[in-house]
Amino acid sequence: MKANKEKLPKPAPLRKYAFFFSIGLLTVILVLRSWHSSATEVPQELQGLWVTSDPAYRDRSLEISQVTITFGTGNATESTGFIQKCEVSAGDPETAYTILYSGDDGEAKLSLTYNVVTKELHLKNQRSIAWHKSA
Repeated sequence: MKANKEKLPKPAPLRKYAFFFSIGLLTVILVLRSWHSSATEVPQELQGLWVTSDPAYRDRSLEISQVTITFGTGNATESTGFIQKCEVSAGDPETAYTILYSGDDGEAKLSLTYNVVTKELHLKNQRSIAWHKSA
């Protein structure tokens, strides 16, 4: 009987390695998932319905949510895109944002700045027009 025990192979430390490999893989997945979600999260200060008092754009709006961006294009028409990513470049007092989204016309991006003091939004291509959240 003792001879049979000696012939059996010793348990390989494979289980120990498999355990550590599993823990490492789970850690990598969680880190990548949190990195991806933080890159796509739209900050709370940007979310909402934005309007301007500029007479040329009185029937226009911009609505930003966690998942969509909707442009009110006048005459009760809208164009909606699905947000893929929101890039942030912090500054003082303005923070620059680039929202990458996909819509009917394919991939697009909207670059804007948000002023934490005035609580105004300015589109990069229309710096002179201030947008504020609708009440």
